[in-house]
Amino acid sequence: MMAQHTTIRTGISTFVYASPFKTADFHLLPKIRSAGYDIVEVAVEQADLIDWDLLVSMTRDLGLQITLSGAFGPRRDISSDNAAFRKEGLDYILECIRLAEKTGSPCSEGPCIPPWAKPASCRRSRSGRSGPGAWRTCASPPGPRKTTGSSREWNR
Repeated sequence: MMAQHTTIRTGISTFVYASPFKTADFHLLPKIRSAGYDIVEVAVEQADLIDWDLLVSMTRDLGLQITLSGAFGPRRDISSDNAAFRKEGLDYILECIRLAEKTGSPCSEGPCIPPWAKPASCRRSRSGRSGPGAWRTCASPPGPRKTTGSSREWNR
């Protein structure tokens, strides 16, 4: 039996370089490739700031694969008590799925900000209480509870 070899590919998020990432930041793509990265993870903060056709063309020419990550925040929170925020979040997720198809991204990921991951200032129980302890967690995901990013990175 022959041993199978796994090729490890590395990538970097556009959050490292620019927030929000936009067409004017495409000059970074050759630098990302020359740094040895195989994948560029595009954080979709404001999709209308990106020329997606040009991004696909440039990354293809550079030999970079695109993956997408979401940039969720309170206004895109699909677990919100606010119906308008839930709709905005769902519309955003659907837009990211369409962009994943357009760019050839095998995935579109990102924290959808479930209640247990929200900063204490954003938590509110059904009774209207806010702050730490307002939510009781009935079921927890495995592993540490850790939020990524900061409110600065959230949807503006």
